Amino acid sequence: MQISSPERSHPLRSRVRRLLWSWWRRLPPARQDRVATLAPLFSVLLFLAAIVAAFWYLRSEEIDREVESVKRDAELVQQQVRLRLIENQEQLVRLARELGTRSINREQFLVQAEGLVRSRPEVIAVTWLNARRHVQARHVTMNMVMAMPRAEPASDSSAPEEVTRAKELVEAFNDARDLRLPIYSQPFQQSPHLVVFQVHVPVIDQGAFAGTLMAEYSVEAVLRYFVPAEVSRRHVISLVDDDDRVLASTVSSQPGRPTPTLVYSVPFTPVDHGVSLRGEGYRTSVGLIGNTLFWMVMALSVLTVWMLLGTWRHMRRRLQIQGALVQETNFRRAMENSMLTGMRPWTWKGASPM
Repeated sequence: MQISSPERSHPLRSRVRRLLWSWWRRLPPARQDRVATLAPLFSVLLFLAAIVAAFWYLRSEEIDREVESVKRDAELVQQQVRLRLIENQEQLVRLARELGTRSINREQFLVQAEGLVRSRPEVIAVTWLNARRHVQARHVTMNMVMAMPRAEPASDSSAPEEVTRAKELVEAFNDARDLRLPIYSQPFQQSPHLVVFQVHVPVIDQGAFAGTLMAEYSVEAVLRYFVPAEVSRRHVISLVDDDDRVLASTVSSQPGRPTPTLVYSVPFTPVDHGVSLRGEGYRTSVGLIGNTLFWMVMALSVLTVWMLLGTWRHMRRRLQIQGALVQETNFRRAMENSMLTGMRPWTWKGASPM
């Protein structure tokens, strides 16, 4: 059995080692001392650069994870709200179809509207409007009645009454009439303590537009019921309009509230109109400036570099002194060697030669 030696098993390593050794032996002693001193210094600086890069990379990774957490929570809330609004819209479309085919009368509509509002706490009012935007029937929750500055018309009132001519209501009503599709309005201030948005579902009677079925949503209730508790504990979820005005939030606005460092916004579909659902978070990762371990490594590295530089200067001074001592020794040796030769001419001039 043939046993391979380390020289044969690692020819490249052996060749590199021979090249380095031959290069080292060709260097003069002064250059060898300089390389032997500067090599550890270069290693320490390289180690320091690697530590700084590692700290920076880990900090960037932690920030990315925090941003991803805010993004994930905002998209989760957006998906839940969107699915809920679409589910409500399907029920409103069914109810509008029954109104259009006259399958139900006004009393039956009020019963179904009451059941819809009871099972959907985010819906605060359901109104049946005719083609002239007059109220045919309406069911309003007690929360909306208390929030309104004036009393709402009773749900069993027989006299038709025109609803408030808000700009958002008129635009959504006209779009639903023209497009024959469910249309969401832009959120607006219904009262000092109530921000709402509406959805208008067209009522079609034998192919003709006969009005809309209008449902009103409380923006504050949407966030209250569809933001999970664990999400609200981690991040702040807010609804913001196109002017960056906060319509509703999971936390109350306070004057001394710090500015969030992590912000991610997603469109508030199917409402749109520039309204976005924004997730806000605060960075919990410690920066390089506030990292104690980072400063400890920096201090140890600087101390090591300072000691190596001091050792290098000491060795240079020692080499200079050693060189001067060698020169002095050579000079004295030369003087001692030439002393006998110098005395002979003196003896030869002052006395008879021996």
